[in-house]
Amino acid sequence: MLRQVQSLPRFRLGRTATWLSRKYTTNSGAQALKITEDSDFAFRKDHVEGLTAVEQDRQYYPRLRDAIRELADDATHTKMLRVPEFRSLYRDVTPENIKEFENDSRYLLCGKITSIRRAGKGSMFIDIRQDFDRVQLIVHHKVMDIDKEQFLDLHSAFRPGDQVIAFGNVGVTKVGELSLKLVKPLKLAAPSLHPLPPRFNDVGKINQNRVVDYLVNKDSVEVILLRSRVIQLIRQFLEERQFISVETPIICSESRFERFHETARELYDKIQSNGGKFRRLEFLDTLAQETGEYLANKDLNREGLVRYYNKIGLSRPDINSMNASELINELSERFVEPQCSGKASQDVGVPTFIYNIPEISSPLSKSDSSSGISYRFEMYIDGREYMNAYEEENNPFKQRSKFSQQMENRLAGDNESLLPDERFVEFMEWGMPPTGGFGLGIDRLVMRLAGQARIERVLSFGRITDVIKQ
Repeated sequence: MLRQVQSLPRFRLGRTATWLSRKYTTNSGAQALKITEDSDFAFRKDHVEGLTAVEQDRQYYPRLRDAIRELADDATHTKMLRVPEFRSLYRDVTPENIKEFENDSRYLLCGKITSIRRAGKGSMFIDIRQDFDRVQLIVHHKVMDIDKEQFLDLHSAFRPGDQVIAFGNVGVTKVGELSLKLVKPLKLAAPSLHPLPPRFNDVGKINQNRVVDYLVNKDSVEVILLRSRVIQLIRQFLEERQFISVETPIICSESRFERFHETARELYDKIQSNGGKFRRLEFLDTLAQETGEYLANKDLNREGLVRYYNKIGLSRPDINSMNASELINELSERFVEPQCSGKASQDVGVPTFIYNIPEISSPLSKSDSSSGISYRFEMYIDGREYMNAYEEENNPFKQRSKFSQQMENRLAGDNESLLPDERFVEFMEWGMPPTGGFGLGIDRLVMRLAGQARIERVLSFGRITDVIKQ
């Protein structure tokens, strides 16, 4: 019995190209329109861009967590390996001993497609690369227990350069090629919107687009790996001889130069979970208690709240001149900062996590398009930020829209809004994998471990003002 697999809507680039070729071919023998690889990807980009943000995320830029849950029957206990880890774990697998490993756990692998070899309607071989290593995927309709038409519908849209997620067992070909034999349809994590060139040889083009250079030129990758290894060995050599690592100050001594400084964002633009409606009701409850008046409808509209302000002699806040970012900043200062201060005795030293942060405050973070909430959190201890963590936005169309919103805020007077970076968005169009991470305030962590209250005590030469005095 074949399983019924729901087919996600996909744009069939190859079939569209074929249809256009036939449409523009006449019986008189006029030259047919040549559908190049560039135009094939152009159709794909136009199609994705024409979808709503919600549809884009669902079909082409899913969250890694959601994709894993869709593929793995038991996502909690399913192991995700890096490609080099998978190759190292099964380096001894051969066609003769594969039976010993076939019942091993199923694994999830992620990577960028480098080549696709189709073998009829129901099977294909795909090479993916991750961490500068490669592995082959064996994709066959019988292993997935679906028919050839379903298989073709699910796998016809993949292109070299796409970021994908695969789920299956270890396998090996007759010639000894280590592979992952898929038991579920291949999942798209991020499409490439441009065709990968076979190689970059032009130095000018390499310098203009190092992202593509690293994708197609192995020599360029090996140079960067060599540089990293040299730095590691030098550091190891020096540390073994009791050298210590310090940061020396870099200050421009020429007064004729204008200097620019980046100001760290502390508690800027953040609202805690359920902060909106919950805080409004609590505020009105407190207002009623303090004034001794009973508010029949606590969820007042704006006009009702203004009338009540006038009644008790308060001036209403000027919010008409504020943009959304400034309003969030004001709410953060009033309601979020006090909860992160750690002033209460029971909260001293206790981490406070801020999450459900609005996407307008997190332009580089992936976000839920329907709710406007970013997939981001921050950790504070006693009023100091120690960690900022989020899932990276990898949808270039949403990222461009977020940059536009930031520019509007900047023109409205918010000088801390990000400046648009179109090159960053263009690089993202080559297929940015699902990415997440965190930034840790190492100096603040050292302050806490050393019991120091001031950051200059853990810096080699103190603050910039101290360095100037020295």
